[in-house]
Amino acid sequence: MVAEVLREDGDWVQLLVRHCELVSVKTGFLPRHIPLLNNSAEIKRMRKTIARGKAERLRWSDESARAMIASKFLGLRGEDMDD
Repeated sequence: MVAEVLREDGDWVQLLVRHCELVSVKTGFLPRHIPLLNNSAEIKRMRKTIARGKAERLRWSDESARAMIASKFLGLRGEDMDD
């Protein structure tokens, strides 16, 4: 699943699903249907659930643009940002 973080509220994270596909399935004795999430669906997950899945941040094509946008939220100025 590829998702965008919309907001964080304590232990909860609100996500916007960008892409979801089934890669592999391990089943036991009973076959089961695994529903996929719809693109543009908003979901809520606990922070520890996301961490357990070894989530990764996708790199932007222009990381300097990301740094400028992130600095607005982190209260940093241009000279305070790391390269």
